[in-house]
Formats: sequence, C-alpha cells, structure tokens
Amino acid sequence: MALKKGNSTTSLPFPTSAVAAAVLSAGSSSTPPPAAANESKWITLVEDQDAKVFTFGSCMALTDLRGEGRWALIAGELSQSSGEVRLRALDGQTWRDAFKLPEFPSAVLTLNLEPADTARRVIPAIAVAVGNMVLLYKSMKPLCRYQLPPVSPLEEEADLWLNAKEKNIGVVDLVNRLTSLLEAHPSSALSQRSRALLMLPHEEREGFLQEHVDKPLYRSTSITCMTTVNNKLKDESSDQLLVVGTENRQVLIVDALSNTTKAQHDMPDVPVTVATHGTFQERYRLFVSCRDGKIYTVTKDYSEIVSVSPNDRPITVLSTGKYLVVPCMDETVYFYKGKNNELQHKLSAAIACAEVIKYEASGLRAVAIALANKEVYVFKDDQLVDVSTYDDVVIAMKYGRFDREEGAMAFVLRNGTVLIRLIRRRAKFDPVVQERIFRPLESVLPKKSKMFFEQTAREKENPKRTNTAIFDNLSRMKYEINKRYAESMHVQAGSGSVKNDIIITPQLLGSGPWFKLTVIVQNTSSTTPLVGYGIFIEVDRNMYDMKQTIVELPFVVPQGKFVFARSFRFVGQQTKQGSITIHLLRNSKSMPVLCVQAVIPESDVSLE
Repeated sequence: MALKKGNSTTSLPFPTSAVAAAVLSAGSSSTPPPAAANESKWITLVEDQDAKVFTFGSCMALTDLRGEGRWALIAGELSQSSGEVRLRALDGQTWRDAFKLPEFPSAVLTLNLEPADTARRVIPAIAVAVGNMVLLYKSMKPLCRYQLPPVSPLEEEADLWLNAKEKNIGVVDLVNRLTSLLEAHPSSALSQRSRALLMLPHEEREGFLQEHVDKPLYRSTSITCMTTVNNKLKDESSDQLLVVGTENRQVLIVDALSNTTKAQHDMPDVPVTVATHGTFQERYRLFVSCRDGKIYTVTKDYSEIVSVSPNDRPITVLSTGKYLVVPCMDETVYFYKGKNNELQHKLSAAIACAEVIKYEASGLRAVAIALANKEVYVFKDDQLVDVSTYDDVVIAMKYGRFDREEGAMAFVLRNGTVLIRLIRRRAKFDPVVQERIFRPLESVLPKKSKMFFEQTAREKENPKRTNTAIFDNLSRMKYEINKRYAESMHVQAGSGSVKNDIIITPQLLGSGPWFKLTVIVQNTSSTTPLVGYGIFIEVDRNMYDMKQTIVELPFVVPQGKFVFARSFRFVGQQTKQGSITIHLLRNSKSMPVLCVQAVIPESDVSLE
C-alpha cells in the first residue's frame, strides 16, 4: 500500500484512456492503444504536500545515512519561511537533521570514501559543494572539508596593485586600468579585491585602497558543478573520487580525504554540468557542458578535447552508457552515440529537468525528462516508453534507492510537494505511440555509406599521400608498442624495489583548528616483508603543533598494511592552506625512499 502524507489522499493522475485516445487521434483511428499505455508503471510510496522543498536535481541525493540498509533523501534547499539555506534528510516519512549552509550549494551527492566490504557495511559520505569548498558529512555529522587550491592572479593585475602599494599610481589610475583589464578578460579572471574596488562608489575607493593595498593579493574560485567517478571498479561498491568543475575553466578530479588533486583538465569555457563514464584507474571519460553552449569530451589518455554543438544551450548532460543524452532549451533532446551518430527529438513543451534511470532488477537504462506542461517522459534508448502527468511542474528529480526499496525516484514539484515513487517490478517499458508527442528530426550528419564513398574517392585522388600517411601511422604505432614494452620491462626489472612495493595513503579529517591525520602504509609485494623502515612527518611548526612526528614501522607482512593516526592543532596567526609531507625512511639511510604530500585546508577558527 502506498504511504502518503499531506492533505490529499488521492493518487497522482496518469494518462487515461481519453488521453491515449487523444494521442492516437493523429494516427489511424482503427489502431487500438497498447495495453501498457493505460497501466501505471509507478507506485507512490511517499507524498508530502507540506514539505515546501525548493531545490534542484543537482542538490538532491539518495543515500544510506547510518549504514543500516535504509536509504533516505538528502536535499539542500532554500527555506521560504526563514530564508535560510539548509540541508535536510527525508528518512521514511519524517524530515530530520536540518543543517544550515553558508550559501546555496551547487551540488549535493553521495561519495564512497572506501570500497564496500562484505564483513561490514560502509557508510557513504555526503558531499556538499558550497562556494570554493566541498563539505563532507557522514551520518549527517560534519566529517571534513576540501577547499579548492588558490589561483594565481593575473600578472597585469598584480603589477597594478604593486604600483599602487609603492605610490606610483593613484586610485583613479588603478580603477581605469582595472576596468580596461576587465574588458579584456572575463570577470572571474580578476581577484575579489579588484572586483570589489570597481563596484564601490567613488568616495569609498580611497579608503578601500588604503585598507587592502598592503595585504597579499590572491584569487579564489568557486565550484560550478560536481559529480563522482569510480576509482577502480565499475559497480556501486567501488570507492569514488570527486569530479569538480570550477569558475576558473577547470575540471579537477580530487581525493577529498587526502585533499589532493589526482587529475586536472583545462576547458575552453566555464563548465556547467559534467557526466562521467568508466573508472579513474583504467580509463575514464568526462562529458562537460560549458557556458559557450558546447559539450566537450575529455578522456584520460587523449589530450585533445572533442566537442559537439547542439542547436541551443544544453540544460544538462546525461550518460546512460549507450547514449549521451542532452536536453536543450529549444524543447529538443539529443541522443549521441559516437561523434557522427546523432538523433534529435522535438518535444511538446519546454524541458524543466532530466534524470538517468538505472534499474538493475530489469536491466533498464532510461532517461526521465520533465516538461513544463506537467508531464514526465521516459525514454529507453531513443524511444518513448512512458508518459505520466503530475499536479504541477516537476522541477527536480533524483533516482536511486529509498528506504529498503530499489528503483525509487524522488520528485519535487514547483509547489514544494515531495513525491517518492517506485518502479513496479513487473512493469514493461515498451515503446508507446509517438504521434503528437515528439517529432523526430532527420540527422544532418552523413551516413556511414556516404562517408565510405567519400573516403574512397579521396584515396583514389591522392594515392601517394594516402600511402605515406599509412606508413607514418604504422611506424608511429610500432614506436609506441616498443616504448610501452620497454617501460613494462623496466617496471618488471625494478619490481623488487621498495618504492614500487609500498603505497602510502594519507587521510586528513577535520575543519580546524584540530585536525586528524591517518596514514595507511600498504606492502603490495607478494614475497618481501617490510622491515627496518620509519615514517617522518614534516609540517610547518609555525602553523601547526604536532607532538610526535617520527613513527617506527613494525614488521609488515607481504600484502599487509599498517595504519596509524596523529592529531595536530592549528596555531598560526593567519588562516591559509598548508601542507604536510610524509617521508618513508630506511633506518640506515638519511635519504627518503618515498615522499607523499597532502594539502591542509584553511582552519575554521570559529570552531575553536
């Protein structure tokens, strides 16, 4: 039986026989509607009309809060009554654990900090992107935070402030030159100090200059989008890394616990949404939608960025594994399968939001698209398989698990109502009649046969150039094969060295002034034990107070690990990012065998 909350006890309206008849009116009148079109494929589990939730799909997540196998809905939303931004959890039918956030988040998602273990259940963390940092919660309690590394200011801007500090130019010349610099670069390229100076009235600029001219100039960036990528395995039990898009036109892959950046990709424009495919250790692929309206594809082993350009600006980017689905603002949804295989569908109303459905019980891979006419379409591959109607426009959706049930979808309506619906276990998502629902457009890209004939004609016209290109590619391929073979032989020859057999993983917890450093030393060798080694922790004594910095490693068996923790406190005068270096030393040598560095975020002195 469906559990509902609120004033209404009626179930949601769905397409009736009258709606199906209206859909069929564009086609042959003698064709009866399919039986599945009149049957609801969803069951309403929770309906809370008093929730008054106002959020977006990127700010919702479904997660196991306490590791008990009961999943809850997490939402970062704006309270209409108090005007506060808060993080709330819908556990069953009750809203719990409201946390205040400094500003509206750009993304809220779940993050597996460690791989799942059969012996114990791993509690996933909740990552909240706010401003230039990612706040991590575990069991709805603060865990730690990751802060974006500072960005170097423009050289021209730094020279202007240096001249102002040395009294070479006045405030009027400084403002005029900063204005010219702002016209040549985007506003995000300037530091917060310069932008604040340009926005002040004329009578307040001199006082602002005298107050801030002696302070160091720095430029911080903010997070525009965020998602996750699996580290080693493709299933949901794998540990994950954060994929963060910044206002500085970069996409970073970071390890939030160790506060380190694993990979960095520079984009042509500011990223808006990002989708991932694959794993970080093997080969990942990023699909990034930027503010210029283009979608860029970034891979791990290929430095060139490939782009596709829809006819209008994308609303989001979704990856189902088989298709790259791009809903756009011109009421069109694009299905990309490879660079030269595109299918477009014109919908009947503007697109409000979209979400990927991955129902493992039936192997369903689909995309749900909410429209401004209060309908939600479900596309399996590029075919429409379900249409449902709601009381108001759906502004946010999130798919996953809820309570102990799989196949759950959370809906947030424009009036603040929250719905949790489940996919029926025997639901069949067969294609429905598509007349007057969307109009397929012919692809403007050439077919494979036409491309084959054009390529054959070019080869006949330029036989010498074609033959040279083939042999050049063959020689380059042989060179890469020999290079990789030599590298593999070199690695095998040095596999007995300690550096290749030890992995040191630092994990940093806390937001300050107290931090906790956990170091995991793994012996990956299958035959050689780890004996006679020690750890030296190097940290700035002027900023941090750590009691014991030397640790003697015990006997570590092959394929074993040793874990130790140290707590330290921020004692500096100026709050800024710091670093901590872990050195692996042999007892008889002073030269470090292995060094690992971790970044310490800015200490929050308000918690002291």
